[in-house]
Amino acid sequence: MGSAEQDRLAAVHASFLVQVVQHLAHTSNSYEQVVPFAEEEGFRYGAVPEHYRAGALKNVGPMPRDFNPEKMECELIEVMGEIPPHFHTKSMAVLLIAKWYGYNVHAFHGSIGERKGMWRKMLPRQIHLVPPKMPHGFRGKCLLVGVNYPPIEDNDVTYL
Repeated sequence: MGSAEQDRLAAVHASFLVQVVQHLAHTSNSYEQVVPFAEEEGFRYGAVPEHYRAGALKNVGPMPRDFNPEKMECELIEVMGEIPPHFHTKSMAVLLIAKWYGYNVHAFHGSIGERKGMWRKMLPRQIHLVPPKMPHGFRGKCLLVGVNYPPIEDNDVTYL
């Protein structure tokens, strides 16, 4: 498969994942519904229950022909401090701010393949499309709904 075809497929998948995240934000924006919850310094996260994930897949419209729903990971992430800037080499992420706990919430945006970027103020319901190798992070207090495709592996997180 050529690079142009890979780019087209990535764009189709990204568009579909944005719809999934928007649906999840409307149906599962309470962290009490997440199982199990893992804690890190500055944030905690967990998987969205399967019935919300299945409902999103059913209700967002036609799934791209080459999309594998088994490779889609859905999470809620409660930021109560900072998720340090980092990137994933294999996974695409789509994130949406489902709840806003204050006005001092920022996202770190970088360029693909570079280890630098800027913190920018975030807006409620703002969507962040994060392709592989793009540095990103979050600072402040908010609840994010996120989809990773394929799932993020432990050895696929590089902090800046």
